[in-house]
Amino acid sequence: MGQDLREASKRGWTSSTDTQTTTDLQIGALIRIADEIETMALRYQELIENREHWRKEFFRIANQNVILRHQIAGLKGVLTRLRKRL
Repeated sequence: MGQDLREASKRGWTSSTDTQTTTDLQIGALIRIADEIETMALRYQELIENREHWRKEFFRIANQNVILRHQIAGLKGVLTRLRKRL
């Protein structure tokens, strides 16, 4: 068999005189389907990793926001005490 089963299954088959059998065509089609499923799985994994990255980034920024709010509150208290002394 000179052709790859994958490529052979892409062609339109109209007669049974071709050297490929229907089983070969079915195998080629299944191989193509399996390739596409693997591609979909890789893309899905990329999406999961991307989601996790942005989730961690969100929590990092939220923590930083809390820390900065506490720092601002502390500095406001220092300013208030300094104003009372003057």
